[in-house]
Amino acid sequence: MRILYFTLLLFCSAQIWAQDTKKAITLPDWPVKPTALSSLNSPQRDINLSITPNGRFLYFMSGRGQQPWSQSSTSYKGRPEFDGDIWYAEKKNGQWATPQCLQAPINTHSGEDEPNISADGQTVYFQSWRDDWASTGGPYYRAELRGERWENPRGLGTGITRFFRGTGFTATDGMSIAPNGRVMVVACGGVYDGPMDLFVSWKNEEGIWSVPERLDVCTRGDERSVFIGADSKTLYFASDGWGGFGKLDIFKTTLEGGATTGELINIGQPFNTPNEDYGFLLDAPRNDVYFVREGDIYYANLGNNVDARIKPEAVVIINGTVREKGKGALESNLFFRFDETDDILTKARSNGLSGEYSMSLPRYPGEYTLRVNFAEGYPSIEQKVIIDENTPEVLEISFEVDPAATNEPVVEKPKPVVVAKTPAQPMSSIILFAFDQAVINESSRTDLLAIAEAAKKVGSYTLTIIGHTDDAGSSDYNQKLSERRAKVVADFFASQGLTAKIAAKGESVPAVANDSDGNKAKNRRVEVVLEMM
Repeated sequence: MRILYFTLLLFCSAQIWAQDTKKAITLPDWPVKPTALSSLNSPQRDINLSITPNGRFLYFMSGRGQQPWSQSSTSYKGRPEFDGDIWYAEKKNGQWATPQCLQAPINTHSGEDEPNISADGQTVYFQSWRDDWASTGGPYYRAELRGERWENPRGLGTGITRFFRGTGFTATDGMSIAPNGRVMVVACGGVYDGPMDLFVSWKNEEGIWSVPERLDVCTRGDERSVFIGADSKTLYFASDGWGGFGKLDIFKTTLEGGATTGELINIGQPFNTPNEDYGFLLDAPRNDVYFVREGDIYYANLGNNVDARIKPEAVVIINGTVREKGKGALESNLFFRFDETDDILTKARSNGLSGEYSMSLPRYPGEYTLRVNFAEGYPSIEQKVIIDENTPEVLEISFEVDPAATNEPVVEKPKPVVVAKTPAQPMSSIILFAFDQAVINESSRTDLLAIAEAAKKVGSYTLTIIGHTDDAGSSDYNQKLSERRAKVVADFFASQGLTAKIAAKGESVPAVANDSDGNKAKNRRVEVVLEMM
């Protein structure tokens, strides 16, 4: 069945490619000379680059090993290397420091790749073909930076996992998530050394990723190594299917919605050569270019020689810190709101150790509000921001919280009074499932979203999920099915940034007797209870 699927897939793809009329234009030669970054490169491949908007941290995959888990060596085009790990380097005083390897729980013996750092530098997305990827929402994951430690890797799940389960693709080479966190492009195919295609997924307001669609920029050749620019729209990728200077060349296009892309541009020499050129990214505020040639990282500064066609649409990057006066850094959540529509355009989290944050947003003139929310102890604070033609490309906005000025009681009383807090009434919902299925339907998704929103509004909560089945099939099978149903509901809440306690009862606790089809349908359920403190 899988062989037949791939045959049909390739046939349909060929028909689409044959109808394609898109043509690539080539930019004039650039008067710059890229240089290899010897401080970052190793004898093995160093590829799949991602950079923070402030240009300070560069993430990449390296096959250099050097870690306790780096025991399984492989090779690429005859060059021996270890299974990939995710590394990063920090730019200090204009120079890249010695790269560091991310530690567990991100890097493992499974081989991790395709790091993508969020705009605020506090979330890293990555690929891992760990043994349990299909059941943990993989093969793409995200982890959060808390101070100096990366924590809580969890799968993106939803349409991303369904796509890789359904296609059987087990080879990827390049993934990028837009700075707005709502668009993902991945290069994948049947085998690593064979041709790959580019697929795009969009995340909706409920945090659910769509099943990826093949972009119309794909050819019969090889497309891989993607990066989405600061405007969350510009796409850089490598291809050998659009002509050029030989082997893989670097191209730029734009994401226009769905699987549609805009004008296609070969970025020209000296970035494209007869060698393998790929992994391109542009640090637009500083006109710094990074890319990969034959497995090594290269750099060039464009100076004043920038052809506007290579750049993303104009953005504003906001950097700063959040601190407590007289003490130090504070972790907080920051929201950037467009006042006219009250829409949240982007958000960020400041690091609890350094207090630093960063965000990137499209450059639309208007009045905005930057709001800082704290976990506890302080009320929210806001600052108005006006963006117009005079606003610089990079803004520095920092916050210092003064406990003496902000730590005032909500209600003043002449004497200390202890008031017992009355717990809010718990919320609950029953999520029903089709026979032998563990898929959430749209009406149930609405109920779950209401519970998620309620949980987000309280300081403390307990979320409990209990899976059940009817009595059709063996008890062992039903136990596992109830676990899958509970897990898919927990994954939904995880996509909303919430954690839950999970239990699975199989067929052992029916809501009603399993004596009719209608009653069996009532037992195919997950119970969700939200207790708010």
